[in-house]
Amino acid sequence: MTAPDSNVDQRMERAADIARRATLHRVARTAGVMQGLLNAAIIREHLLGPEWTEAITAMERVSSLSQRLAAEGLDGSPEAEAVRVAAAKMADEGYAEMWCMHDDYEDE
Repeated sequence: MTAPDSNVDQRMERAADIARRATLHRVARTAGVMQGLLNAAIIREHLLGPEWTEAITAMERVSSLSQRLAAEGLDGSPEAEAVRVAAAKMADEGYAEMWCMHDDYEDE
C-alpha cells in the first residue's frame, strides 16, 4: 500500500512549505517594523548619516525579498490560496507569540 505513504509524504511537504512561507512572512513583517523604527530614530535623533539610509535600504530589500519568496510559486489555485492563508495564519500566531514572550521578559 503505497498510497498512504504517498499521502503522508505530500502532507509533510505541504506542512514544510507552509512553515517556510510563514517564516518568510515573519521576516517581512519584522523588517517592516525595523524600517519604521529606523525612520523614527532618524527623525527624532536627526541621524542623517549614510549608514542610517543604508540600513533603511537594507530593511526595504529584506522585506521585499521575503514577501516575494513567500508568494513564489503560488498560482492562485484553491490549493495555493489555502497554503497562503495557512502560512499567513502561522506567521501571525508566531509573531504574536514572539511579542508575548518579549513582554514576559520585560516583567522580570
